[in-house]
Amino acid sequence: MWQYIIIAISALMLFGFVALGVVKFGWLSCYSAYGPKWHEFYPKLNVWSVVTLLSAWLMIPVLLECSSDNPWQFLGFLAPVFLSLVAASPNYQEGGFANVIHQIGAIGGAGLILAYIFIIPKLAYAVVPFAIAALILGIVKKGTMLFWLEMAVYLSTYVLIGYMVWSSI
Repeated sequence: MWQYIIIAISALMLFGFVALGVVKFGWLSCYSAYGPKWHEFYPKLNVWSVVTLLSAWLMIPVLLECSSDNPWQFLGFLAPVFLSLVAASPNYQEGGFANVIHQIGAIGGAGLILAYIFIIPKLAYAVVPFAIAALILGIVKKGTMLFWLEMAVYLSTYVLIGYMVWSSI
């Protein structure tokens, strides 16, 4: 039961914050593009970094618990760790080291969570409907394809974690 609570908090935090960002700043090209916008809005603390970090780290205990008997369990730890690099580099658009760290974090986090989904629950096909919906939304709302693909990966992750928790009870 604790797994549902933690994942629900993480998902509500992330998707609620995304919705708030869309209302405040409009549709941007990707989730990371909201980082600089939030920093401009509230320069004392980059709220985007805090929410990204917390939502990622809240997933760790559940991802590890759901894969406790699997030798690939470490993917459930590494994916959120890589997302921490994304959270730590909201100024990636300025280039330089922050951009390198951000790209490593984004590609690593997405790749590792997809590997987790493909290897551990073996439910890769569950990503397909979300990816198709993301592609359609990206075509309809020009310039937002990456944003929708990111949201599809996040949604797939939360749905599959919920399924894994449910099937283990």
